[in-house]
Parts: sequence; C-alpha cells; structure tokens
Amino acid sequence: QQRRDQAPVRKGKTFVMPRLCRLIQDELEIVEQDNLIGPEGWDLADYPPILTPGDFSTEVEAKRYEIGIEGNRVVQRYLGAQMTLDLKHMEEAWTEAHLIGWLVDHIEASHSADFQDIKQVALRAYVRRVIRYLTTDRAMTLADLQQYAFSLHKAVDQKIRDHRAAAFRKAFQQLLALPTKEVRTTFDFAFNFPPDGYQPHWYYQGARRFNTHFYPEVGELEPTGEEFECAVAIDECPDVEYWVRNLDHGPSAYSLPVPSGNFYPDFAVQLKDGRVMLIEYKGEHLEAKPSEQEKHDIGRFWEKHGAGKALFLWAVKEDAEGRDVAKQLAAKIRSVKQ
Repeated sequence: QQRRDQAPVRKGKTFVMPRLCRLIQDELEIVEQDNLIGPEGWDLADYPPILTPGDFSTEVEAKRYEIGIEGNRVVQRYLGAQMTLDLKHMEEAWTEAHLIGWLVDHIEASHSADFQDIKQVALRAYVRRVIRYLTTDRAMTLADLQQYAFSLHKAVDQKIRDHRAAAFRKAFQQLLALPTKEVRTTFDFAFNFPPDGYQPHWYYQGARRFNTHFYPEVGELEPTGEEFECAVAIDECPDVEYWVRNLDHGPSAYSLPVPSGNFYPDFAVQLKDGRVMLIEYKGEHLEAKPSEQEKHDIGRFWEKHGAGKALFLWAVKEDAEGRDVAKQLAAKIRSVKQ
C-alpha cells in the first residue's frame, strides 16, 4: 500500500499532454482520425466504379459457392458460411433500380457505423455507376448480377472501403504538408491522464518494481521482452519525472491520427524540465509497412510543431549508431535540450 501511495497520481500530480491541432477557418481544431479529411469530407464521385475480375467474377464465384434449395429458400454456402436469397427473387428478374436498392440497403445495414461519412445519395450514385460499368464494360447481364448479388455486395463494399482508405491516406499526406503557421502541437487543447481513468485489461505482474510510473500499477506490460526493457530504461532515466504505459482504449488512452485509425504510442513521458515525450518501441528498425511509416511520420510531425516542448522517439533495440534504448532516450533529450 505504501508503494502505491508513492505513485505521482496519488500525490496529486497531474500529467498533461499537448494535442495536435490545425487551423480550420481561423480556429484551432484538434486533429483526430474522424476529422482527418476536414470539413469538406470526401466524395465517392471522385473514385472510379471499376470492379476487375479479381474483385468480382461470376466464373470464380460459381466454383466457390455451393447452391442448394432448403424449403422455399435458395441457399448459397461459401466456405462454411451461409447466405440466402428469397426463391421468389430468383424467379422474378430484378430491374437495375431493384438491384441498386438491394445493394445500398445491404451495404448500409452491414456497415452503418463505418460509412457514416457517406451520404445515401452518394452511395446510391456510386452503386449505379458500378452496375453500369459491369453491364457495359464487362458485358454482364442483370441476371448474372442478381444471381451473385451477395458476392457483388461483398465486392462493392470492399471497393468502397479501399476508396475511403485512399481518401484518408491522401488527407494524411495533405496534413503533413501543411505550413507551420497552420499546425500546432499545443497545451491549449491538452489531454489529461485522468486520476481514476487508467483501465488496462490486465496488469504487469513482474518482479521488477517501477519507481516513476504515473499510476500505482503498470498496465498491459509483459514482465520480460524488449518492451519491458524499454520501460526499464524510461524508469531509470534521470531526466524522467514520471511516465505512463499508454493504452489503446479507455479514457487514459492518448492517440495521434493516422489514415487507418488511431496510433497509440507505447509510452508517454513527463520530463523534469517540463517537456513531454512520446515513445514508440520497435524491435527492428523502421519497417517497410506503410502503416508503420505513417506512425513514424505523425510522431515526428507532432514533435515538429511542439515548439520544443514535445519530443518523439521511435526507439529500437539497437539503432544505426549501436546505441541501446537507454542511450537513444538520453540522446533524444540532449539533442533538443531547452
């Protein structure tokens, strides 16, 4: 109990992180994943309605589906999953309008939360363009599309997801290219690690006791391994006032926006000189995956616009200069010393 009472949060300390903001119509706004694109949003009309044979093909699907009749229902089985079409609809030919309406309804029902930024009129127009592309450029009939409506639904849904991802990647690059006067990492829109809001799914259970973790217990940290060693290096750094093992959920989760969602750095650090730091640990050097590069880029961007008060460290087991995590941490603090 005595050790728990020594935690900075129990002593009334606060831990505040600046937020990444940009100017929107002359007012600062926190940049988050759901507003990454900005108030103008994105438009499906800007994206092609093309479904290649790799995206959707009745020939391929005919080999992959087993079709049978159960009672008065036609059942399609795909890798063990079942999808049904009303037998009446198999007997009656659908019009283009019927097929479009069916696809729009099913896309909205399946992913209403994901596609909230797409108005129904835009979705309907895009689906219409897809149908006309398939019936003209690929010479498919409405009967073909009706028969494989579930497969088509899946293909159109995925294509919209691809377009949406492309729109967010474009917006992300536009954010990174904004001039300095339009971006700020500022404490004016601060994030506070809440005194009672640290809610990990599980707690660290190792023998090593951490002295400067902001909360009494460390969340979601294995007792061995490279991330554990990174935590030890932070805890032992003489320049660190306290730190938090950051989570990816709950009210204490601090994040930066990336195209695919939110980036939750592994550690948040309060330095004794008043600056703060985010640390993302990677066992290897920067991976080639775009998602990892985006995390690296937004972290550096957050630091760049922090007026020297916000540091970002992409830590690795051993960097190009042969330094371990403790030395990388010390070098980062010294390199931009106030």
